[in-house]
Amino acid sequence: AQSVRTALHDSTVTDDQGRQWVDDYKAAFAAYYNWVALVREHYRNGHGIVLANGWRLGPDCLSALSYGNAPIQGTGACILQRACDLLEESGIQVIATLHDAVTILAPGDQAEVVATKATEMMVQAAEDILGECGMRVGEPEIIRHGDIWIHGDQGREGWERVCRHFEQEVRPCA
Repeated sequence: AQSVRTALHDSTVTDDQGRQWVDDYKAAFAAYYNWVALVREHYRNGHGIVLANGWRLGPDCLSALSYGNAPIQGTGACILQRACDLLEESGIQVIATLHDAVTILAPGDQAEVVATKATEMMVQAAEDILGECGMRVGEPEIIRHGDIWIHGDQGREGWERVCRHFEQEVRPCA
């Protein structure tokens, strides 16, 4: 297993400190870790995992990380698939999905209205799959023609590095 110091690229973090962080995290989310242990035990006892859309993870998966995480990630995928179906059925054009987000296309003067409608449909998709309401959906990010989408400080810093690189004088190859 990879040490926390290696994962963080930080040589000042000791392995003991990293183990303590992991232990603290597991204690804070004990209900989740207990649930994952039950999922893994159920799977190891020869029971497959069936998602809301009928997709199955059969008993031949060798990775405890994969079959322990399958109900969470798989349910997220079911919700995203349902959201895409609702969006397409309503006439909203889905361009792409990325993990838990949907990129849609809308005329510029309708972007806010379409984004609000899409957000409502994503909440509805979660209700359809989970059988209960309450899932939160982040605020839509509207990117207009000619804009560059930069998500968060890390993305902004990366984009600024790229811009600085190309501002330097480029010399032709000899």
